[in-house]
Amino acid sequence: MISISEAIRLVLGRIRSGGSESVEISEACGSTLAEDLRAEADVPGFRNSQMDGFAVRATDLSGASAKAPVILEAGETVAAGSGAPGRLNPGVALPIMTGA
Repeated sequence: MISISEAIRLVLGRIRSGGSESVEISEACGSTLAEDLRAEADVPGFRNSQMDGFAVRATDLSGASAKAPVILEAGETVAAGSGAPGRLNPGVALPIMTGA
């Protein structure tokens, strides 16, 4: 492993500097912005929980309704890149993060 200062030196050593030019976005790969770019609107335009959903067992939900809800225990969150969580135990719901 290298130090942070060595990593910064390596990254900065690969940055090419020069004048600025306007290019189509399809031609901008490998380029560096010459000035800050700000979005005109938030994306998404609402509060986002960063959760795609929950993994549940269908049998745990059979018979659930608005008048007879089923309450499940929250299991360990499955994060992006963490791989399959393994067996899903009865009565447990696993939160699935975006990208997992």
